[in-house]
Order: sequence, then structure tokens, then C-alpha cells
Amino acid sequence: MIRIIYVLLVFVLIVPLSLPAQKDDTHFIKNSKENFYSFENIDYFRDHKLPFKQIVVLDKRFDTTKTGYTFDNLGNKYSKIILQKNWSEILNGYFRQNLDTNSHQTLFIVIQTFWMQFGITAEIQRLKKINEVYKDYKDPGGSCTAEIDVFVQSDSNFQALFKIDTTFLSLSNFNRNKLDYFFFMPFDSMAMKISSMSVPQSISNKRKFKLDEINNFYENRFQIPVLKQATPEKGIFLSFQDFKENKPRITQFRSKKGDLTDEVYIINNGKEEMVEKYWGFFDSSGLYIHLGMNFFKAVRQQNTYELVGFLHITRYRDYQTRARSPDPLWDKVFSSKNKKIFQVNMKTGRLN
Repeated sequence: MIRIIYVLLVFVLIVPLSLPAQKDDTHFIKNSKENFYSFENIDYFRDHKLPFKQIVVLDKRFDTTKTGYTFDNLGNKYSKIILQKNWSEILNGYFRQNLDTNSHQTLFIVIQTFWMQFGITAEIQRLKKINEVYKDYKDPGGSCTAEIDVFVQSDSNFQALFKIDTTFLSLSNFNRNKLDYFFFMPFDSMAMKISSMSVPQSISNKRKFKLDEINNFYENRFQIPVLKQATPEKGIFLSFQDFKENKPRITQFRSKKGDLTDEVYIINNGKEEMVEKYWGFFDSSGLYIHLGMNFFKAVRQQNTYELVGFLHITRYRDYQTRARSPDPLWDKVFSSKNKKIFQVNMKTGRLN
């Protein structure tokens, strides 16, 4: 489920376009700068009390080094979004006016996924809601994809309260000076949900866990065969499950970069045949992941992979010039590719 705070109304039209073949842009990831954020002196915008004395966060993401990237159009460079303080410090500071110091319970949060991204077009296109927009339309705003498990800790016991697993979208400016808005969207949602429920009633019949049980449970998510080797096995992975298990279905193949699409071929009954559905492949030059109509080279980042690519080709039509002139040549069409750094969710295979 995706919560869209505000979405610009645009027209829907899917059309094929002919564009140059894609290059290996992994240098954007390897050469990205580091920007540190502590999100200090920012308070939760509501005044209701949360029935917890403190917040403790357990970070179980596949990549704990960053929460996303920003992009500098002028310098054509990406910068990592890195937390200068730990999650617990940041959230206790943010909710400091809302916590109840008299409570005997702790709000315990496990973060499985947290990825901030500029632009909202890719997410809307993912739902097939948009493909044609006005000329000069800039991919606005940004998103924060989060999977967060929320527990109540009473003494040494932990009980599940609820789960947040969604992508939050907003048209607010996504830049390095305004990232706090996107960072706190999942936690704002969490706090509002807590304020609308009876916590004691919600956990009254829930099983009680110990901390080592919780740690062991989330540590198991990293026990993925493909992560235990330096590189995947050579071949085509038809599904994400094939990739996780490091079991390519096809080992003899060739790949081709095209003007419109990138293609993968195999030999079937003595004839070359194109593979239409596949998750990715590994060859002598590296791992490539299928996204949209193309495949893009990926690089490993801790227990996951990242790539620079785009989900859809966007068609821009200049309606204003046509209004000023009856000449149909003025009805110009432009095309663009909103490249971003995507991270693989190693639980689902989704590219955030």
C-alpha cells in the first residue's frame, strides 16, 4: 500500500521511443560523496503523548551504511545520506516532547528497510499511472520506503504492536537541506497510529519474546546463499528466488544492448531465442539486473546490491508551443530517463 501525500495530475500515454544504449553508470555509486545528517532541533509536529518512556531502535537493514542518496544536478554527482547519530538518539530527540517519562514501557523498533529517493514519477509509473507529462515537468518531490516492525518492551519482554511496510510520497523539495521531512514520514505515521489505538488492549493477547529471540529472528534474514559468495554463479536468474539461492536456470546465453531495449538471448532447438522474463544475470563483467525494458550493472553494498538506472522512459510533449502556432512541427515531443540509484530489497527483490 502506498500513501500518496499529494500527486500532480498528469496524462497517461505509453509509447515506444528510440534512445541510445545505456552505459555502465556504477561509477556514480563508487565515487559518491558522503553527507552526514543528525536531524537535530526538529520536533514531532503533534502534541499527543506516546505511552513510552523511550525509543530503542534495532537496525536490521541489508545495508546499514546509508539511507539513500541525493543528487546534484550541477555537479552531476550523487551523495550518500548517512546518519551522524544512531537511530535511537535521533528518534528520542524528535519525540522528546511526546514521550511519557512516567511510563514503564519502551517503544522498540526494528528497521528492516529504509530508503529515501528523490522524485515520485518512478513510484507512480510502477503502478502504471503515468507516462506522459508536460514539457519542463521536473520529477518532483521524493519518497521514503520503509519496513518497520514496532514492539512494546515491558521489562525484558517484547510484544509485537504493528508493522509499517509502505512507500511514502511527497511533492516537497527533496534536497540535502530538507531531508528531515522525508526521513520522519514513516515515524510520523507510526506515532499517529499509536495515538489512535489502545496499546494495552492491542498487546494483551500477544506472545512475549526475549531480546535474543528477536535478534536471532532478524539475523536469519541475512542467511542468503548468494550473499555467502564473493560473486554469484554465472548464468540467467529467471526469478529473484533463483538469485537468492544462487541457482541460475540458464548458463549459455548472450546479452545485447539495444537502442530501445536491452535483450538477452539463449539457444533453443538450434535457434536463438530472446528471454522475455528474467530477474537478472551474471557474466564475466558482473551482475546485471532487469529493470523496465533494460538491464543495469549492479554493485554489492554490504548485504545487498545497488544500480544506477531508470524504470520507465518518460515522454514530454510541449503543448504550449502548439497553442501559439498552427504548425504541427511545433507540437514537439521530448523524452528523458530519470536515472536514480536503486537498492535491491533482498527480502522481496523489489528495487527501491
